[in-house]
Amino acid sequence: MTKNKQKIHYIPIRRKLLYYVMGVVAFIAVFVLPVEFYRPIQHLNQLIANGESLLAGIRGSFTEPELQRLSRFVMRTLPETQGAYDELGDYHYLSFNMLIVDGELAPEEDVLVALEEEGQDTNEFDYGLLEKSRDYWLEAFARDPGVQEIFSRYKQTLMDVKPIAEKIPFNLADAYIMLDTGRKEGVFEDNIVFLLDGYQWWELPAYPGEPFEITDNEFWRRSALEGREEFGHNPKHDPDNWMLPRFDEDEWGAWFSVWRTEEVAGVYNIFTIDFDASSVKQTIIQVLFAVAVIGVLVILLGSLVASLLGRMITRPIDELAKGAREVATGNYDYVVPLIKRDELGELTESFNAMTLGQKERLNLRSTLEKLLSKELADLAGRQGLVLGGKKTDCTLVFTDFAGFSTISQWLAPNDAVNQLNLYFETLIPIIKEFGGFPDKYIGDAIVAMFGAPIYYEDHADQAVRCAVEMQRALRRLNQERREDGLPVFEMRVGINSGDVIVGAIGCDMKLEYTSIGETTNLANRMETVCEVGHVMITHETHSRIRLENFRDVRLDLEPITTRVKGYLEPVKAYRVYIDDLQIAKSPQAETLGDFYCYTEREDLPPPISLSAAKERPDDAPDAGDAVADDPQVLVVGEGPGEYGVGAETADSEPPDAPPAAVGEDLDPRRWRRSKARRR
Repeated sequence: MTKNKQKIHYIPIRRKLLYYVMGVVAFIAVFVLPVEFYRPIQHLNQLIANGESLLAGIRGSFTEPELQRLSRFVMRTLPETQGAYDELGDYHYLSFNMLIVDGELAPEEDVLVALEEEGQDTNEFDYGLLEKSRDYWLEAFARDPGVQEIFSRYKQTLMDVKPIAEKIPFNLADAYIMLDTGRKEGVFEDNIVFLLDGYQWWELPAYPGEPFEITDNEFWRRSALEGREEFGHNPKHDPDNWMLPRFDEDEWGAWFSVWRTEEVAGVYNIFTIDFDASSVKQTIIQVLFAVAVIGVLVILLGSLVASLLGRMITRPIDELAKGAREVATGNYDYVVPLIKRDELGELTESFNAMTLGQKERLNLRSTLEKLLSKELADLAGRQGLVLGGKKTDCTLVFTDFAGFSTISQWLAPNDAVNQLNLYFETLIPIIKEFGGFPDKYIGDAIVAMFGAPIYYEDHADQAVRCAVEMQRALRRLNQERREDGLPVFEMRVGINSGDVIVGAIGCDMKLEYTSIGETTNLANRMETVCEVGHVMITHETHSRIRLENFRDVRLDLEPITTRVKGYLEPVKAYRVYIDDLQIAKSPQAETLGDFYCYTEREDLPPPISLSAAKERPDDAPDAGDAVADDPQVLVVGEGPGEYGVGAETADSEPPDAPPAAVGEDLDPRRWRRSKARRR
């Protein structure tokens, strides 16, 4: 099993250099940005400190009892002001502030002029509604005697804050007081309300109880919701604003708020001032712009330097890569040009020397492949190949096409060779896929070794699995050829395992890597006694295989005994059934299509069960004790001579099973197709 190789992403050297430059820029930015940002943040901190000092002074101007009266007034009138908001809300702020500053409403003409100077649309202004709003406030003041004077006094206090702030200097926009219950319910679900501010009536001030939506800046009321008395301000590092300060921007500039939250009579007063922070914002923008410009310049300069350095480095590497591609295509005559005498130059010379050595080795390997196989040529290139051989444990597989000698008489010589080669093209890859070594061709027969010349433990298991897959592949190929009206070949396979002598046999004029010995001879005999279309394995091979790997085939539960040439005692063997077909040659066939007869058999053993795979049956009695009476004994006549010592392989056939009907056509049904169990 091959290990999955981790995919490595290719990054060009020029890009790596550019990444290095960008890393330097980022490194500088990490140290420069905090230093540059410290200046505007320091300025903002000073403004916040000034604002807190100013708030402390404002709060000191309010007495506790009067502040409680104002808060209670707002909470008492809040339902009424909310109920009249749709009709009088736009008039409440004018009438209330005129009453507490001047004691009466300004004339209609003066109101219209003031509003127009503030940019307000006065086309639908109704002075009657303004008077109605005035009456509402006078009635509210009448229910709480003295509260109007308190509002008037503290209104003036808030109006006087701006001139005081200008002397600090501190660019104050407004000072005002908000009211919060500290609970999200009713009007205060998403709002807080105004208590008082320092604007003139024509500057569109607020009135007590005017709601202010606070869903986007709930940090303003966080102290009230949590029941804490403390100073607060807009976030200096807002996560929703790229960690920059949170400014409140409008057409007049960028503003920053500072507040003081205090509990008064069960509610919370939020003393607030807004100051101009445009200079802070402008400084931050300038820092960002300067850093961005410097960063772009450094990146451009770094890119130019990276490109020049990259070209100096990558040109020799590109030549080496081109040389590697040429070598990969088989052009071992390509020479990489030497550009410079440096480390890359030494690498270029080493590459050219390596290519020359590889060319010489491939020439030798090509020569060996003509004499040996590719696998043995590889082995010989790495370890050498010992003449005379050695003893090793392996499994031998013999295949033979039943009746090929007869079939070839009906074919033209060229057709016979082409048809045979087509079948070999199907079988040889399967042998290699299961780790086998195709030893040689003997006419229409194939000899393959498993476990040699490269040894591995499960060679018997792989050999039997290979034989099963070859027979299945032959079934599929034959079905396609029948559909095309072409002749087909059926095959026998014999397998045996044990010690053999393997090695390069021959002389300097001709070498052949092969196997000799008793194990090889018996594998050949198994092929001669095998039923056509199936596999015969010896008891030795059967004892080595893992039966759970063959639960999709049928295998004799008990060994059969058979006499073979060269053995005094019967040999125990097992039949591996590829399917339920019995295939026999028809001696009276008149056409190639009638040469093989196919019948279904019902005497097959059951498929190998899981219990049988885990627990093998007991061995059958010795062959010598059962030859005379055992109905499973199969006696084979004279076969080919002993394999491996100069013998020929004849097209010797075992006694054919009874055919279905002499001359019967091929079974028209399609063969059952099954997927091979691959390694």
